[in-house]
Amino acid sequence: YLHTVPRIGALIAAMLPLSMASDVIGTYAVVISSACGATVEALSGAYIEARWARVGLGLCFGFLPAIRFESIANMANLQYFLIAASFWVLLVVPRTKAGRRLSIVFVSATAASTILGIVLLPVALLRLIDRRNRLPGAVFLVVQGLHAIIILIVRPTRDVGYVVSLSVVAHHFVTDVIAGQFFGG
Repeated sequence: YLHTVPRIGALIAAMLPLSMASDVIGTYAVVISSACGATVEALSGAYIEARWARVGLGLCFGFLPAIRFESIANMANLQYFLIAASFWVLLVVPRTKAGRRLSIVFVSATAASTILGIVLLPVALLRLIDRRNRLPGAVFLVVQGLHAIIILIVRPTRDVGYVVSLSVVAHHFVTDVIAGQFFGG
């Protein structure tokens, strides 16, 4: 991962006194996850009529972070909130110019933070077909592609003993990205 969004939070925390680090990191994680929840609540209205269901969907971003085995209420796991929010951002065309700009910010942040955003590929491709606002889909695909290049080519060459070849890149992708996500390796 590039973890662009979490790294920005860490950069902010690093600029302040160390005694404030936990407060800054916690607040940053809450702000980002809350923004994702609010975005999902607002955009889901295009498909979900019941207000209580939309509010419940948005509140999941606050209630789900404490699970039995791992707390996802931290900066390292903001990527999962971003993926969920970006799904709705790519699915629904915002009515305002500001909303369309915000959608580009969301999809860019998601694509730059996690290669797992590739699960949004079908929705991004559908957005390219949509005549009303193709830009978020195009931006998502370009940033995700750049992210993939960095992960698959630049990172393995940096590691000691790696020789760049298609087999090494494929092995790196399978072991670090796919297996690491599903098996915690």
